[in-house]
Amino acid sequence: MKWALCTWFLVLEFGSTVWGQRLPSRELTVCSLLQDAAAYSGKLVSVRANVIMDYHGSFLNDETCQRAIPLVLPEASTQTPSLTLVKDDVYQRFDAALHDFDIDTGQPKRRIRAVFRARFEFLSGDGPNGRGPLGVRWQLVLVTVSNLVLQ
Repeated sequence: MKWALCTWFLVLEFGSTVWGQRLPSRELTVCSLLQDAAAYSGKLVSVRANVIMDYHGSFLNDETCQRAIPLVLPEASTQTPSLTLVKDDVYQRFDAALHDFDIDTGQPKRRIRAVFRARFEFLSGDGPNGRGPLGVRWQLVLVTVSNLVLQ
């Protein structure tokens, strides 16, 4: 019985910790993430958002504050430790929807909304005005996709 209680405590206490960092226990929006960006820098976060695209790539968009964050795959990240993308059934459906886009607008044919688990990364000043590529300061490095809604 004591062993079972100790095991349960360890799961509760350390199950939400990755690489020594406490993970947020709630879903964030793009607006709330950017509002307190320094607090989330380098951490895994869960963000509920819509996906928009342009010729630079995919972005998580929040219509309430009209802001977006680039969403990249782990191989695009230069930070350590490296991450592994979970390519489960939900990710496969997300990827298929992302690549089924309107040739005229460049946007996916269906609205894509999901919860994205990703590492929130600060970009170094390699780009214009001391910002990262495309002039952005932050990016999300995708790990998992869940709660996918395609409309």
